[in-house]
Amino acid sequence: IHGLFRLWVSALLEQRILFVTSKAGNVAATYLTICAETLLLLLEPMKWQGIYVPFVPTSMAVLVEAPTPYIMGITETGFRNAELDDGIVEVNVDNGSICLPSNL
Repeated sequence: IHGLFRLWVSALLEQRILFVTSKAGNVAATYLTICAETLLLLLEPMKWQGIYVPFVPTSMAVLVEAPTPYIMGITETGFRNAELDDGIVEVNVDNGSICLPSNL
């Protein structure tokens, strides 16, 4: 519950939120989309105004380097290929861990 609250607050503060899974293919797309959609539902009645891409293919991993607020999902392979800075809220959907940036 504590982690979910932190994730909700991160979304309210318009942070960059990245869901990560070790799954592959359609299973990964399904897991990541469900997690991203659930976060959007938790924001009701407000609406997310940032970038929303629930599943980023590995070939487009560069998208997660965007400096604007976003909610995105990516596989671990794509995550390792991206050059990320410290300002990203990283959510591992496989084990439920949430890694917050130092500014939160």
